[in-house]
Amino acid sequence: MRLTPARVFGPSLASALSLSLSLLCGPPAQAQAAAHAAALVPVKTPGAQQLARVIEASALILDVRLDGTVLSDGLTAYQDGPLVLLPLGELARLLTLAITVQPETGSASGYVLSEERTFGLSLARSVVSLAEQEMAFQAGSARAIDGDIYVSHVLLSRWLPIDFDVAMSSLQLRVSPREKLPLQERLARANAGKRLGGAGVEPLPDPGFARDIAPYQWLDLPFIDQTFGVDARRAPGLRAQNAAYTAYLTADALGMEGAAYISSSGNRSSDWRVTLGRNDPDAGLLGPMRASSFLLGNISIPSVAHVMTSSASGRGVSVANRPLDQPTSFDRQSLRGNLPPGWDVTLYYNEALVGFQSSRADGLYAFDNLPLSFGRNEFLLTFNGPLGQIRSERKSFLLDQSIVKPGEFLYSLADHRSDTGEKRSIALFDIGLTPAIAGNVGLVRMPAGRSDVQKNEVRSYTQLGLRAYLEWAIVSSEVTFGQRGMLADLGLKTRLAGFAVDLQHLHVQGDFDSDVFSARTNAVR
Repeated sequence: MRLTPARVFGPSLASALSLSLSLLCGPPAQAQAAAHAAALVPVKTPGAQQLARVIEASALILDVRLDGTVLSDGLTAYQDGPLVLLPLGELARLLTLAITVQPETGSASGYVLSEERTFGLSLARSVVSLAEQEMAFQAGSARAIDGDIYVSHVLLSRWLPIDFDVAMSSLQLRVSPREKLPLQERLARANAGKRLGGAGVEPLPDPGFARDIAPYQWLDLPFIDQTFGVDARRAPGLRAQNAAYTAYLTADALGMEGAAYISSSGNRSSDWRVTLGRNDPDAGLLGPMRASSFLLGNISIPSVAHVMTSSASGRGVSVANRPLDQPTSFDRQSLRGNLPPGWDVTLYYNEALVGFQSSRADGLYAFDNLPLSFGRNEFLLTFNGPLGQIRSERKSFLLDQSIVKPGEFLYSLADHRSDTGEKRSIALFDIGLTPAIAGNVGLVRMPAGRSDVQKNEVRSYTQLGLRAYLEWAIVSSEVTFGQRGMLADLGLKTRLAGFAVDLQHLHVQGDFDSDVFSARTNAVR
């Protein structure tokens, strides 16, 4: 099974002379997530000849949330000046409201919560009827667009017993009913059923659709996202100019997913990197190894608790058979990716702002060693471009049950040499012992810590641990052996009254030294 290579959005041409040309390209999933992309949207107004006019709008892809539940991660909306137009028909479907829209006639009808509270809408007359009482509205606040009737979120909040709040920074539509909706009651019943332990809603059966396998090519035409900039400065006695070029390329190469980055500037040396690899959610790679992913070329390796932080960029190879949606470490996750010049990225964790990065010379962003708490961990990456572009990516990691089934064996192997010549190797293993208990083993080789006198010394570490996954908590115990000492770790992760609680006790013996602990100061680096 093939996973489509990730592709990056970005401006095609941007210069300090205010000459710019934007080229936004990408695969369908990313193209849908691109927000504020300028678009010409035909709007149909009802009448004898169904006249069409064109308005300039800004397309938005919104996340719809009700009481913390994601109802949709792909609601299409349009921003036209101060108005945010929401699809009435799609919202009625998501919120299970008895309202039917007829965009071809510019009308809608039904009722709200009870049959006595009738609802009617006429675009031709710019009139809405609520419980048989008519009210006029501004014509541009409701329009028929692409098979639905789009209405200003302000008007919808007045017409319906629901507040619609659009958060542009996170591209979220927060739905806050002023009266209890049937959907809320159904969600509450479903959550109560889940707490019964297996008495909830059963998963939908496999429909049995045939898989459409797209084989990898030995060499394919690349997708290119490039940026070219020219900077010219003039002052009395000073004239300077500089040109810079960056390009991201993705294509099939040698039967694998290929990705490359090239950067060149007149005032610094050129930079480039190439990565080849494959991903398979069914873990069918490399024959008997049953790998789910392997990478070679420019890679990074994950952190190892109390021993090693995430590596910097470098060359190497990595192989793993872990599910692709699992975190890179037990309770840590690193988020990395491409960030074109002029772009910035904001990181939200469970809707709280936790990080911000601007574009760097290496064309990457990196949020490393992010802690994970008991329960659901939701990360939102919001990317903002120099020409007003917005796109978002969501990552979700669930840490409340054993990810290793009894008898299952998971591994991660990596060998890495950084750009400064430091070599690191890791081998991480997990094995399911019972439905609630898993064992873990880790082997690490890395350069000596900063507190060592001898240079170029290589240290080896061994980790042994057990984790118990209870219904209300995760209890972990781990011992790490170094060449000059050891470290014991006992941890508890749980939730109390809606708060994540992480308790940890560490005991260091001897001159244990690593990227995290200093033997000289007995302190965390």
